[in-house]
Amino acid sequence: MTLTPAELAALTGYRRPSKQIRWLREQLRVSPAVRPDGTPAVTWEAINAAMAPKPVASSAPRWSKVAA
Repeated sequence: MTLTPAELAALTGYRRPSKQIRWLREQLRVSPAVRPDGTPAVTWEAINAAMAPKPVASSAPRWSKVAA
């Protein structure tokens, strides 16, 4: 399901579609589809995936990879 105009405004803090699109691209690295009227079309799945915590690579040595 795509976000409503009110949801997009609440998420981005902008009411102007061009500003919403720029915010989505810069802050969440989401590239929304753009409707013929210029408004962004983005799904909740895309937003949730972009906002999900990313796994952090460990800097600890991998002892299982060290030859004995």
